[in-house]
Amino acid sequence: MKPENFVESVVDAYRAARIPIVPHPKISRGESRSIASEIEDRLAHYLITSIPGLDHIFINQTLTSIHKGTDARIKPDLVVCLDGKIRLLIDLKMDLGYNRNGFPDSIKKADAIAAEFQGQTVSMWQKVGHKRKRLEKTFSDNLKYVFFVISDQNINPKLFAAAGLAASQLKNTALLVLLPGIHPNEYGKSRAEAIKDVMEHIDPSVFSKLESFILST
Repeated sequence: MKPENFVESVVDAYRAARIPIVPHPKISRGESRSIASEIEDRLAHYLITSIPGLDHIFINQTLTSIHKGTDARIKPDLVVCLDGKIRLLIDLKMDLGYNRNGFPDSIKKADAIAAEFQGQTVSMWQKVGHKRKRLEKTFSDNLKYVFFVISDQNINPKLFAAAGLAASQLKNTALLVLLPGIHPNEYGKSRAEAIKDVMEHIDPSVFSKLESFILST
């Protein structure tokens, strides 16, 4: 899969979310369904098929630290494993409109979590079909916890710049923006127009940065 294919799937997901799952002429949606969970799945699929050798990607998986008897818990959107270790944690955000003022604090918290968990072992319950099994995984010593943001719109540019500045000053996190300058859920456009417009803004380097974080030792 190419970055363009992933972006096209985001546009299609947004457009489909405007319509009730079970159509009826007397039913309409005022607010679209959330598509965040679907895009988490699609991002995981993109990475697992694009980066050779990945062991596994866990989606919305609660991780419980067993280091020194503590029971600290975290639940990133994606947990990326390579060579038997957790290499990268990803939080996916469609945009930052939900947390316009508090995102710099979220970035600092993610950086602190990555620093705290580097080299630690965690346990989890992995779902396999309709059953669960207990697993233990160890974080790499170079663990990163990054934010993958689809669009930098729906937020004041100064607030977004403050979030970017906060991330740039930290060692264990990053703020990656796939579609700077445009939102893939703009109304009043045909599907072809919407896809054409977002393709002109896509930053494919965010995927190479993700790969770099995963492969770094």
